[in-house]
Amino acid sequence: MRLRWLLMVLVAGGCGGEKPKSGTETGISAGDIVRHVQVLASDSFGGRAPSSPGEEKTVAYLIDEMTKIGLQPGNNGSSVQQVPLVEITGRPQGVLTVSGRRQTSASRFVYKEQFVAWTKRVVPQTSIDNSPLVFVGYGVVAPEYQWNDYAGVDVRGKTVLILVNDPGYSQAWSSRRSFAALPAATAGIPSIR
Repeated sequence: MRLRWLLMVLVAGGCGGEKPKSGTETGISAGDIVRHVQVLASDSFGGRAPSSPGEEKTVAYLIDEMTKIGLQPGNNGSSVQQVPLVEITGRPQGVLTVSGRRQTSASRFVYKEQFVAWTKRVVPQTSIDNSPLVFVGYGVVAPEYQWNDYAGVDVRGKTVLILVNDPGYSQAWSSRRSFAALPAATAGIPSIR
């Protein structure tokens, strides 16, 4: 995130590498852009992934180049803005068991072979136990089309099952998935491909 911001500032500020002398052109040249891209894309920068040595090297390069063209830090004296970043590496295991309302039969699904699960919550462990399953189609709320997949459906404390994409996916239909319509008490939101 901060890499993108620094790169935009670098390009916007001009990529000349030196302060312009009086009477000279002050624009961005194709040669300047090529030079910066070659440096940033070089193997020595190691791919520039967040939280990697390549990112640190890239940020230092961009700060140096901004300083060379006379840009001043604008974030309380800093050229960068710290953005919290979390990496979640889930290790789900086991099976997903789905039982009917009467608990007379159950379907079992094996992780990675028949289902995939993850969470965006930053917690050591998450689980959904004994949560009723509610199917809501595409999970769309689009009043202009008289469409509401949640109409008459109580989703509180339940796991809401939705279809991936939108109805008419092959058509030019903007995404109308309405997770905002779900109460905070919703247990989970799995999707079907």
